Amino acid sequence: MKKAYSIFFLLILIASPLFSQTQKYFFKEINWQIEIPESWRIDIQVNKTHPQFLKFFYIKPSDTTINNNIATADLYKYFPDFNQDWLSSRKAKNDYSTKDYKFYFPNCQIDTASGTELIDGLEFQRFNIKLTTPNGVPFHTIKYSRLFGEYEFTLNLDFLDEKIGEEFLKMWRTSKFKKP
Repeated sequence: MKKAYSIFFLLILIASPLFSQTQKYFFKEINWQIEIPESWRIDIQVNKTHPQFLKFFYIKPSDTTINNNIATADLYKYFPDFNQDWLSSRKAKNDYSTKDYKFYFPNCQIDTASGTELIDGLEFQRFNIKLTTPNGVPFHTIKYSRLFGEYEFTLNLDFLDEKIGEEFLKMWRTSKFKKP
């Protein structure tokens, strides 16, 4: 009988990571739900001073003290009168980000790529920036953007640690958008 209890206890220990606790966050404006490991930190801010800037949040591992591994998302009110062509506007923002990186990190190699990716059946614009320092250390920024009616949603994944980057991508790619 002791052997049966030992085997049962061992199975529970082995399976426990499969049942890790998560936090859920829901952006009601775009019907988006994301699950984050309980050991990670999330900070949500609602901006009441600028009507076009609705929400912002960041996610990072709780044990990260510096912001070199962070996911940020923001939700803006989109005004088509000022931004006639949203895709052209996105490209201009991506070009600006690249120029910004080149200005602040002139000795680093900067590679970019853009395209689209389906997340829960919805198409998002994706823009990757990989900055490599002179000593070979890579830093990644991946931006996802999409219009949701009158809202523009952008998710930025910034990471130095490849393992954390994989966790960010896994959380994002398994997130859900409720269909209207």
